[in-house]
Amino acid sequence: MTTSRDDVLAILRASDAELEPTLERARELRDSYLLRIGTPGTVSYSRKVFIPLTYMCRYRCSYCTFVKVREDHGAEYRSLDEIVRVATEGREWGCTEALFTLGEAPELRHDEAKRWLAEHGYETTIDYVVAAAREVLKRTGLLPHANPGAVTKEQMQQLREVTASQGVMMEQLTDRLLRPGEAHAGASGKARATRLEQLKLAAETKTPFTTGFLIGIGETLEERADTIVSIAEMIDEFEPPAIQEVIVQNFRAKPGTPMRAHDDATEGEMIRAIAATRIVLGDRVSVQAPPNLTPKTYGRYLDAGINDWGGISPVTPDHVNPEMPWPGIEEVARTCEDKGFTLRQRLPIYPHYIGDDRAFVRYVAPSMRRHVLAVADAMGLAREDRWYAGEGWTPVLRQAQPEPKRRALAINDNKPAQTAAEVSKLATSHVREGSYGAPPPEDLVGFDAMLPDLPSRTVLPPERADKHGWIAPYVQSPQRASIEVKQLLSKAHQGERLDLEEVERLFRAEGPDLAAVFTKADEIRREVVGGDVTYVVNRNITYTNFCHTGCAFCGFARPIGHEDGYYFAPDEVGRKTKEAWDIGATEVCIQGGIHPQNDGEIYLQIAGAVKDAAPGIHLHGFSPLEITVGASTLGVSIPSYLAMLKDAGLDSIPGTAAEILDTRVRPKITPQKLSAEDWITLMRAAHETGLRSTTTIMFGHIDDPRAWAIHLLRLRDLQAETGGFTEFVPLPFVHHRAPMFMRGGSRTGPTWREALKIHALGRIVLHPHITNIQASWVKMGVEGVLAALDVGVNDFGGTLGEEHISRMAGASHGLGHSVVELESAVASAGRTAVERTTTYGRPARTYRERVAQA
Repeated sequence: MTTSRDDVLAILRASDAELEPTLERARELRDSYLLRIGTPGTVSYSRKVFIPLTYMCRYRCSYCTFVKVREDHGAEYRSLDEIVRVATEGREWGCTEALFTLGEAPELRHDEAKRWLAEHGYETTIDYVVAAAREVLKRTGLLPHANPGAVTKEQMQQLREVTASQGVMMEQLTDRLLRPGEAHAGASGKARATRLEQLKLAAETKTPFTTGFLIGIGETLEERADTIVSIAEMIDEFEPPAIQEVIVQNFRAKPGTPMRAHDDATEGEMIRAIAATRIVLGDRVSVQAPPNLTPKTYGRYLDAGINDWGGISPVTPDHVNPEMPWPGIEEVARTCEDKGFTLRQRLPIYPHYIGDDRAFVRYVAPSMRRHVLAVADAMGLAREDRWYAGEGWTPVLRQAQPEPKRRALAINDNKPAQTAAEVSKLATSHVREGSYGAPPPEDLVGFDAMLPDLPSRTVLPPERADKHGWIAPYVQSPQRASIEVKQLLSKAHQGERLDLEEVERLFRAEGPDLAAVFTKADEIRREVVGGDVTYVVNRNITYTNFCHTGCAFCGFARPIGHEDGYYFAPDEVGRKTKEAWDIGATEVCIQGGIHPQNDGEIYLQIAGAVKDAAPGIHLHGFSPLEITVGASTLGVSIPSYLAMLKDAGLDSIPGTAAEILDTRVRPKITPQKLSAEDWITLMRAAHETGLRSTTTIMFGHIDDPRAWAIHLLRLRDLQAETGGFTEFVPLPFVHHRAPMFMRGGSRTGPTWREALKIHALGRIVLHPHITNIQASWVKMGVEGVLAALDVGVNDFGGTLGEEHISRMAGASHGLGHSVVELESAVASAGRTAVERTTTYGRPARTYRERVAQA
């Protein structure tokens, strides 16, 4: 890494002919940085609202038009109601950041500022910034970012509790500019030592920090080089460092300022400054340049090594440079595409500070963690759609969610032993102050009343005329995919096993790379299974929701004594099975919670009751956890117990309880359940016993693309060994009533993009060993399944009469679909629905024949 001031100065002075090798090196480091943070091929921006808290300042720099010496009496600071109004409008336009801009400590110079603060109960402007940020968090969910100028360590710590990030520009780190007639005359807060102290405090307080410099304000090239190197020297060795981004900004002369006749910084100066900054910073820190200050040619900054455009607002102007409007986000996206990049929205805190557990705990205050997770996707970028598992394209306000219904067959006379508050506490007590620490105080977050991520004007609109609209944004220009991704897809298509890094790379695909993934998944699907969409006529019988396992993701389980708890005895399960058989079902799927009073006999009794009631029905039942508990309570080995279940009538088993087979993530969401190794061992034993199974993944909580890659490869390897899996079923995490979400320890389920990725890469990575990919209409909705048919899915699952698990977790999709409804939906997608058996054969008699003869 180049750190020499002389080397940086040489770049700043380079001729056009000398510059190209430097630019090439800068681009290489930028691409290395994108790989490091897990977003290859992307350029980011933050969709935000700019909220000027006050226009007053203790200083008046010679180039500044933001500062106004006096405000109207009583309006020296923007009111909390006005701040929330702006933030609310931003949220409606898909913003995730509220940038608080303000002058530095105006109360130290202006009596009216001091008076306003005192009248409203604040001692300092920073106190008001904290109050405003807290109100925005509580009422809108936007993540505050504060630019308050130079602050003390205590003030930075205060702000850290209510902001996702903070920042201060270095401007230029030369005290010469403090002299009379220079840009920073009299602005002692912009002294070199004071400014650098802010970067030191950021590291000490573990605050994700934005800094940068302004070129062309009267500094010499030597001073500019010193500023770049001085910033780089302040970057600490922790990975990632406290300084998350460095902004390179060009001076633009403004009318009405002492520097109005000063020459603007040129595009050539900017390109050299950007390249020098990238080379000095290497691949550890983001380099950003604002697109609005060079409106016609900002795309050239990509050639110099930037990876980020900073904040762009669809709602508010750039209050610091109001004469320079933002380019449209669609225009910026096209500019990125022309340079071979995909534009992605990020949060004010960068993705690798979210995706790495250590970094997340280090840099995100406990009071901010649930807010950050709520608006983040699995790569640590911003959620760019309003799709939620179990809800589809519907806003998910907590108060609008369906209330759980008391079950008619709850255990008689088993009254709740606790109050509602006690039951809620019990249901969430097993969630370790999570992998991400303790939840914030309720008076700070107001999180149980409202989810904070409901943009309506984002990449994907809420209404869809047909299934093609659901995937159209993601299937454009697959031919422009990178050579690397094309090669990986070709390798997988030929049936070769991809390694972990290769699968993870595909999960991180965006833009044309992602389009190529979806196109390849659909191609393999056509080759392997054709155009038919299979389904099974079945009924779910979840015989109890009493469970003591304490999975952090489960919104279905209830503790003994809960009024929503229920239990179906074996004879009742048999009665329900007979009902299913009489209306044409070929399968019953039976699972339940781990009731603390059950032992292995109950599963044998249930199997017997099913076969007594309907000897010809296929019993697909008992999760690997139920089987493990059953064997343990009877004191027999798992293979022996599997044989006992098979003799009692069990035909196949569901591949649930897999959740996520990554040992980094699994213990955090289900510490008392089977280990990943135990799950694999049990499924191997089931296959060896002659019991085939489905297999699943539960995704969208605290997992990431690496966890998904690990999971798929473990499934592929076991299937290559045993051949026992019938299909792969991705299960999006339904967050609404999940304890880990309610405690602030998870995301708000997967995004729509992620749901498509899982299904598509399931098809690609598991090829040729698992040939059927199913989409769960309970989690995805019927429209979601129809869209997924174009990215590798070939199976609609079952009619699923009486589905409870997702409903009680907060999903609002129906309890079941008729055959007519299912076939009609598939036909609307231009495909043919074909009935299947549980193991993907064809039933001896069709559904209609069975019903006619019943």
